[in-house]
Amino acid sequence: MWLGLAVLALGAVLYVIRWIMMGGRGQSGPGLTIDEVEALRSRGLLTDEEYRRARRSALGLPDAASGEPAAKIDEPPPQE
Repeated sequence: MWLGLAVLALGAVLYVIRWIMMGGRGQSGPGLTIDEVEALRSRGLLTDEEYRRARRSALGLPDAASGEPAAKIDEPPPQE
């Protein structure tokens, strides 16, 4: 019984640590902010195309090619 409570407590602590490290945002929260996109670009971590897509997504603009709203950066691409 004590082992079960210890495992449960450890799980709760790890969950809280993860939540704090994510800035209090859940998985369904907003993607990157425009400031974060700019910082990634200034560090050379995004190609020009990645920057354009991330910027449009952060601003909530539709995808240039399809006219569809841009997917959030932290969402996985759709499975085909």
